Amino acid sequence: MDLTEKTVDADIRLREDMQMQLKDDFEVPSDDLTEEELAELHAQKNIRRQENIKKNKKKAKTEEEEAAECAELKNKVADIVS
Repeated sequence: MDLTEKTVDADIRLREDMQMQLKDDFEVPSDDLTEEELAELHAQKNIRRQENIKKNKKKAKTEEEEAAECAELKNKVADIVS
């Protein structure tokens, strides 16, 4: 298993273990998008995230909680990959 596969596998597994939302909607934005188009893509992603929270009846996290959770995930993935 190469580094990319190992990282993605660890991320998915840890997100499930930590009961975090899976990032199945990730896409690399095109280089020729304007800032307005990027802002619109970001807004659409946030709308989908909010709909997912409502669908799963979860309480929305504060920015601080989300940042702490992401930092914990990054550290755990880095431990597994290294």
